[in-house]
Amino acid sequence: MRTVSILGLGYFGKALGLALKEQGFHVLGSTRSEEKVLELNALGLKTHLLNYPHFDDRLIEEAEILVLNIPPFEGSLEWMKNFRLPKNLWVIFISSTSQSKLLLEQETWVREHFSKWTILRFSGLYGGERHPGKHLSGKKNIPGQNWPVNLIHRDDCVEFIKIVIEKNLHHETYNLAANEHPTRKEFYTRYCQEQGIPLPEFNPEDQSRKTPVSNEEMRIFFNPRSLK
Repeated sequence: MRTVSILGLGYFGKALGLALKEQGFHVLGSTRSEEKVLELNALGLKTHLLNYPHFDDRLIEEAEILVLNIPPFEGSLEWMKNFRLPKNLWVIFISSTSQSKLLLEQETWVREHFSKWTILRFSGLYGGERHPGKHLSGKKNIPGQNWPVNLIHRDDCVEFIKIVIEKNLHHETYNLAANEHPTRKEFYTRYCQEQGIPLPEFNPEDQSRKTPVSNEEMRIFFNPRSLK
């Protein structure tokens, strides 16, 4: 039985862990909440409490694959550098298509430090009870009415990681995004209308535009669901 360790069993990590467990993997991971340790263990995910800046070696002592799924925070790169992580460990690093200086530094460290790595840049996650339209409902003077929406369903990210592991796709970087990129005004207005909640109001004077995220490399192996 292969063992996968997931640092960060939150909104995405929990879904990934349960899917891999269903496939027959032994899954262990971490959370920062004592209450969630009990909940996750009850679901069959062997979970340890992770208290920064400390690191529990039990999180990696059995693992062949480590999914680094911790949002960047000040000092996170130095914290990761202090892990006693075997260089032959396969690290799947969850990054973002919204690149920051810190994320780029972390990606570079992963590529240089580990002999086997895969970098997955997620667009905005939605699915389950989460939809970004809820956060824009009723807001006014929102910038970027013409910007493309870059989103990916949580379950598509789970499925793609299963493919990455199955096909042994390492030493690669993938952007994960839906095929469609409606404008923010179109997408969020439609969502709020369908939900019967207050519509967002975008700044009509903002005519700026951005380039949508390309998922070309991902689509070689997986075609994501339509954006809703």
